[in-house]
Amino acid sequence: MILTLMLSSAALFACDLCGYGNSGNYVGIMPEFQKNIAGIRYRNNSFKTHIGQNNTETYLTRKESFATMEVWGSLRLMKKIQLLFGLPYQSNAFSNNSGKSTMKGLGDMNISGLFTVYQMNRLTKNNRAAYQMLHLTGGLKLPTGQYTSSGDFSSGNLFSIGTGSLDMHAGVIYEMKIQRTGFNLGLNYKMNHANNDQYRYGNKLQSSFQLYRKIDLSEKATLSPNIGISAENNDEDNHNGFDVYNSGGYVTNASFGMEMKVNRFLLGFNRQAPIQQSIARNTIYAYARNMLHLSFTY
Repeated sequence: MILTLMLSSAALFACDLCGYGNSGNYVGIMPEFQKNIAGIRYRNNSFKTHIGQNNTETYLTRKESFATMEVWGSLRLMKKIQLLFGLPYQSNAFSNNSGKSTMKGLGDMNISGLFTVYQMNRLTKNNRAAYQMLHLTGGLKLPTGQYTSSGDFSSGNLFSIGTGSLDMHAGVIYEMKIQRTGFNLGLNYKMNHANNDQYRYGNKLQSSFQLYRKIDLSEKATLSPNIGISAENNDEDNHNGFDVYNSGGYVTNASFGMEMKVNRFLLGFNRQAPIQQSIARNTIYAYARNMLHLSFTY
């Protein structure tokens, strides 16, 4: 079975759209849900910030990149309850006319629970195997990463390893599969709190649809290509009770990926490319983001 999860990756950063979105809620394929999983995951994305109208560059424009190497996994605690966790190491970098700068360190850890509300297996009138599943998710993002204030509260604080706040998220996932073809629907909402500097990153709503097909390569190997679309919307950030003007926004992504399973080992990649976006009042432009994972079941 392949299940699309709104996995809240270890660093549930505040502005998935305009900064460390690379370490925010990842929407992707997760195979072999019924088993315990352990692995590593690499993600990256990049942006142009402080841009002018029509994506024109100015003397303030800088290019920012965000890369995450994450240890992650899931534990099946009971038949209907799964525990998900992730701990990332974050590497941020930017360059502009003045030079380059980097920031590296341990990111914010995430712990999530997934509860199976409904599960159904039956044969259709045409004797095809049909499968449905409904899950509820929820969890916490822990402030294990270091928060660094930008000192500029006219725009969102993007370039920080952690948010400095304890945040919550909740969601729902629905999956349906007939024979070898299936689809997933996901909805997730992240609620952020203010950190010690009274800076609160905007809440985030994320939705997704993904279509996949399972192909048997041999008795022990399967390949599962997938395509999909996702939408993300961030509220504006807030500092000391005042909204941060150049923050928040939305982006719609088209995605494609591939998952391969050989015995107990799982290898997969996913790429999400923006097809529509308006981030921080069009002062930020997002490029495609990528994910690669290697894991095993036990």
